[in-house]
Amino acid sequence: AQVRGGLDRINALGSQAAGLNAAIAGANGADTEGLRDQLGLVLKELSELAGVSVVPRADGGADISVGNGRAIAIGANAYALSATSVAPAGLAAVTLGGVDITADLTKGRLSGWLDVRDTNIPAYRDRLDTLAFALTQQVNTLHRGGTDLLGGTNRNFFAPLAVAAGAAAAVTMDPGVAADSRLVAASQSGAAGDNQMAKAIAGVREARI
Repeated sequence: AQVRGGLDRINALGSQAAGLNAAIAGANGADTEGLRDQLGLVLKELSELAGVSVVPRADGGADISVGNGRAIAIGANAYALSATSVAPAGLAAVTLGGVDITADLTKGRLSGWLDVRDTNIPAYRDRLDTLAFALTQQVNTLHRGGTDLLGGTNRNFFAPLAVAAGAAAAVTMDPGVAADSRLVAASQSGAAGDNQMAKAIAGVREARI
């Protein structure tokens, strides 16, 4: 949402800059200070959003580009950035004139939003998946060594996961345990009052995973 909203704002500012360029060029020698002040404010916001490059025009206007020289305003003409959904996640790629320029956007808030979306969040998700996978493995290992209220052993507490990828969203209890709490192996020996395995499993929360 931030990326798409940022693109909408950049496009609006690019159109505004092109309009100011046209007004400045058509002033025919009249005082354009007010117009140039407005253009300066537009350029300031564009620089904050996308780290634009600016080439002053002889008449006092400005040509504006992003990334590796991709124009968004040349004289009175504006060129809009587009958000194109990319499979499989449907995330927005930034295109200009049909060319994907996402990787070229390395400055401004837009670049920061893209970094968070494409780098930071996937890294956090991978770490969470790794944690979830390791946790289920450790708990299952302990639980299989315990004894439930029916005297059974060697049962997983969590449904086993084959891989770490997607583990955080895939963690579920073993169907048997979920259906019958007597299958929770809280005891180590099976003796009445023995809750040593429950304590060992609870201790996983203090372990480095």
